[in-house]
Amino acid sequence: MKESDVKVAGIAMACELYDKEANIKKASKFIDKAAKDGANIVLLQELFNTGYVIYHVRSEKTRDLAEPIPGPTTDMIAKKAREYGVYIISPIYERAGPGLYYNSAPVLNPAGEIMGVQRKTHIVGGFWGGEGYYWRIGHEYPVFKTEFGNLGIIICYDRHFPENWRNIVLRGAEIVFVPAAASYPHWDIELRVMSYQNNVFTVAVNRVGKETYQEVTREFPGTSLIINPMGEVLAQLKKEEEGVVSSSINLEEVDGARRRTAFFYNLRPEMYKRLSDPLVS
Repeated sequence: MKESDVKVAGIAMACELYDKEANIKKASKFIDKAAKDGANIVLLQELFNTGYVIYHVRSEKTRDLAEPIPGPTTDMIAKKAREYGVYIISPIYERAGPGLYYNSAPVLNPAGEIMGVQRKTHIVGGFWGGEGYYWRIGHEYPVFKTEFGNLGIIICYDRHFPENWRNIVLRGAEIVFVPAAASYPHWDIELRVMSYQNNVFTVAVNRVGKETYQEVTREFPGTSLIINPMGEVLAQLKKEEEGVVSSSINLEEVDGARRRTAFFYNLRPEMYKRLSDPLVS
């Protein structure tokens, strides 16, 4: 590998609802596999330790799954980060304080320390029938600077909003990690377009399997993938396939793609101020 090369990996798996122990055990085995194969950065899927569990269901049992950061789950993942000397992005349901709940993705460094947390910034559905019953929205897009490049995170539904990508890339992100529990079509098409328009590497993992609770069922197709800054797929898991998707990437391709497309040279931020104005009818 060249000095500019990095090996990234994503882990996609089916979850046991409400069974953190089983989910963490399964994820740990996949982390072992990814790290032994040389991964420098490992991404777990959205709410990997609990399952998604919330879509059409209002339950205090679900809220009880939330935990602090640091907390039991991040402590377990930190051991893996230290064992292998890797960065791990470990998305969980966070309890930040009394009444303060978030869909969050903490980043752990090779020493097992928490570098920071990305919190989901857009909510699916409203208070009575969706995520708003379970968590608040985040308001920041931190970029995590590492020896393996500048990392950004966009959690699941947030990927549908191009402004999120531009925001995080203008802050310096070279690799964007997308942990998801998604059942929308055109998953790979959308991610390829966003990678190309922003000339970044994208590592996107989507959980697999079915989730049924109180007669509500959702299916998660998986098809996790890694994309280069020109929107080309470097590696991809099959539909409904559990496992590790990984690829070596060369960060010099980010600058090369931006020179080639000239999108960043031609940005006109002064033209986009209306985006921050309140919406009016």
